[in-house]
Amino acid sequence: MSIAKTAKKGVTFHNPLKADDGYTLFSGMYGRDVWLIDMEGYIVNRWSMPQIPGCHQVLLPNGNLLYAGKYKSAEELGLPIPFTGIGGILTEVDWAGNVIWQADVPYQSHDFHVMD
Repeated sequence: MSIAKTAKKGVTFHNPLKADDGYTLFSGMYGRDVWLIDMEGYIVNRWSMPQIPGCHQVLLPNGNLLYAGKYKSAEELGLPIPFTGIGGILTEVDWAGNVIWQADVPYQSHDFHVMD
């Protein structure tokens, strides 16, 4: 099923001569799904996560998804300003969405980097 064909959103035109081949990994700001789509807008995989996103996710070399989830607001953490990009919990899931690893990181910002 193509997101572009069913929702009239997302990839509506793809010129392979002007784009590198690859995939796009994304999530919405308030939904709980993470999507992996190809260059035509076809869904390669979709993960339903337990928390809304903390603005970052990455595919690991083994194919697993590492996801920053948000489980507390900036106010609940005692931060002086509203900040939608805060994390709170890192979760690694496999291709089928099974939790492999999880860690509480209450003040994790909007981004992270996986180290060796």
